[in-house]
Amino acid sequence: MTNLRCLKSALVFGYFHMLALVLWPHTPHVFAVSITSAIFTSIWNHGFTSEVAKWADRVMIGVAATLDMHYMLVLPYSYVNSACMGLTWFAIMMYFMAKCARNDRFHVLSHFLQTVCHVIMIGFLLNPVGNPEK
Repeated sequence: MTNLRCLKSALVFGYFHMLALVLWPHTPHVFAVSITSAIFTSIWNHGFTSEVAKWADRVMIGVAATLDMHYMLVLPYSYVNSACMGLTWFAIMMYFMAKCARNDRFHVLSHFLQTVCHVIMIGFLLNPVGNPEK
């Protein structure tokens, strides 16, 4: 069964991710592949729900979240790292709230928060030009 609200969210916020990756092509390849894979598994899961799609999405999101944390921890510390770390943990919390409350709005909020975090990371933290600490 398709989850239309989450599918639209994955498409819209996936677009913003892809736009950020195109505008800032210096993004490390591992990070870009991780984000792109997570977007595609999310679209697959929300658009063509199956057990395989659901678990592929969960695994890919877990890998991407682990990689996000890695980059936030190894980059020079700044208030931006703290903001992104907070956004990521809040996004994870919203995902679990969506499951507990059975409310897709929390899941959409999770997509939004992680998109904001990734755009900040792509445009500032991972950008050798935009990040004066590099």
